[in-house]
Amino acid sequence: MPGDNPDTPRSGRPLMLIVGQFANFDGAATLPVTNELHCVRYCGLEQLSAELLERLSPAVVVSALFGPRFDALELAQHLAALGYHGPYRVLGAPLPDPAAVRMEIAQAAPQLDVELLARPGFC
Repeated sequence: MPGDNPDTPRSGRPLMLIVGQFANFDGAATLPVTNELHCVRYCGLEQLSAELLERLSPAVVVSALFGPRFDALELAQHLAALGYHGPYRVLGAPLPDPAAVRMEIAQAAPQLDVELLARPGFC
């Protein structure tokens, strides 16, 4: 039941876990990661643990393709090692060959549903 877990949104809406540099990103709830509205939680890579994933049970995990402390490939491998088996959405500027980048990330963590989302002007 959504109200049983203090980290689960009481609204019953799915939770989006944003990892990394978006801690102060005001538009997070409108990120084009799914067709549903999400409650949003943030964490740094150093806070991401199997316990946190179990407690939050995110509907989707989101990060930037590149960040100051890690990139999407490293996060995908970390999520896989922690036992996450769900959607992972990666935001970044448009790429010349996004399919190749997506394939590299997906091969490193085949249990994740990886999708790249191009955002012009996004780094």
